[in-house]
Amino acid sequence: MTYQQNIIIEYIQDIIEQHLLELPEEQTIEEMVLNNINKLNYGDYIAIDVLQEQVISISKLDGFNQTFNINKEAIVINYEQLERLFNEQTIF
Repeated sequence: MTYQQNIIIEYIQDIIEQHLLELPEEQTIEEMVLNNINKLNYGDYIAIDVLQEQVISISKLDGFNQTFNINKEAIVINYEQLERLFNEQTIF
């Protein structure tokens, strides 16, 4: 697991807890992130796709054109949010 993936997993875990969402029984957040998000670049997004208060997938979006693949209840995280979190947690 990379440093970036660790930050993503922790951030998504917090969001899922805040929104009281359920995970699929057969998968963990870590598995979903490691299987679907290799590297996030500036301008990329992460979609936590939600249906009836259950997480159905976590995926990378390259931009608005890919939002046709997710439900309207999805939670979208942008690269800048994660970069801010990185800067807050990292001591230079």
